[in-house]
Amino acid sequence: MSMHDDGDSIELTAAPTALPSVLARALAFAAIVVAAVCGGLAGYATTALQCSGGCVAPTLGGAVIGALAAAAGVAALAALVLRSMSEWADQAPAQLRRNGQQRRGKGARQ
Repeated sequence: MSMHDDGDSIELTAAPTALPSVLARALAFAAIVVAAVCGGLAGYATTALQCSGGCVAPTLGGAVIGALAAAAGVAALAALVLRSMSEWADQAPAQLRRNGQQRRGKGARQ
């Protein structure tokens, strides 16, 4: 935020942010949750297939490890995607302006 002093009044203006939209962040969070559930199910199934008898602790451990591994992997990808979205949003207007000027320049030459 920046403050401008106009004598006795102070005006506060919000600085532009590089955060992705709320929808993009919500979708990234949902993807992480879905991946954790799927990883937990895969870890549970893998451990349950290898164990015979009463194997509650190993199957629970497999489920937890699978869930954490899947969630961590998707979280890393989601962070990269959200970062690239914000960088693209910063660079896209300049690229569009450049492309528009090149098209107009090519049309004028013909």
